[in-house]
Amino acid sequence: MYIEHIDVIDSTNEELIRRARVGGMPQVLIATEQLAGRGRLGRTWVSNKGEGLYMSFLLRPEISVEKAPLISLIMGLAAHEAIKEATGIETKLKWPNDLVIDGKKVAGILASSEIKDGKPDFVVIGIGINMFHSEFPEEIAVTATSLKLAGGTFIREDLENSIVKSFNRYYDIFIREESFRAFMEEYNSLTVNVDRRVKVIEPGNEYEADSMGVNENGELMVRLDSKEIKCIRSGEVSVRGVYGYI
Repeated sequence: MYIEHIDVIDSTNEELIRRARVGGMPQVLIATEQLAGRGRLGRTWVSNKGEGLYMSFLLRPEISVEKAPLISLIMGLAAHEAIKEATGIETKLKWPNDLVIDGKKVAGILASSEIKDGKPDFVVIGIGINMFHSEFPEEIAVTATSLKLAGGTFIREDLENSIVKSFNRYYDIFIREESFRAFMEEYNSLTVNVDRRVKVIEPGNEYEADSMGVNENGELMVRLDSKEIKCIRSGEVSVRGVYGYI
């Protein structure tokens, strides 16, 4: 897969979406700085020059629309493996799109896709990793961390290469199997919001439930107080700990 490094861009995801719409083929774009980095649900992603890793993949998978969101979970697994390989730091996953260290967010994942003839025309999956940050804006200082703050020593290029390698490995298995079933056990073993009380935040609705883990469709299964089992798709839903971020 072609890999391009760029100094400054509005957003690596947005740039690859633009390229995809004019026929761009699978590729990886890595930026030193983003001027308009985005997180999930319209949030801003702090993307200071040289402090983080801002990387996006343009994919053209031959899969159903229903399976496309699973690529975000695949990226989570790949990033966990890559960070451990390049830095020795053990991260955990927070369903559906964050990686955490000691309960604080160190990386976020954002996916975008467009449908054509009933199938995904393309998927753009981006990841932002806080690498060398020493501090954060006041509004996120309590919930954010970086690989540097976690004591990691590493070379930026090694982490970049590890993520590309790990993502390609997980993605190839996913496309071959056309299922998340092969990853369920690993994913649930790494996920911090499994087997705990969580707050589910839906548009116009919030409720507490007991998390039971992720199923083969990538949905988080929760047990309501009524004992009903509900399967939550990521979409516009957030899951938080009852008393905080996780």
